[in-house]
Amino acid sequence: MATAPSVSYSMTVRLEVPASGTAVSQLTTAV
Repeated sequence: MATAPSVSYSMTVRLEVPASGTAVSQLTTAV
């Protein structure tokens, strides 16, 4: 039971981090 939330959390982080990184890059480029 403990591993499932951990895995889903890891997957969410992996999906969110690149997305936020790209957003920051776009904002920096725009500025």
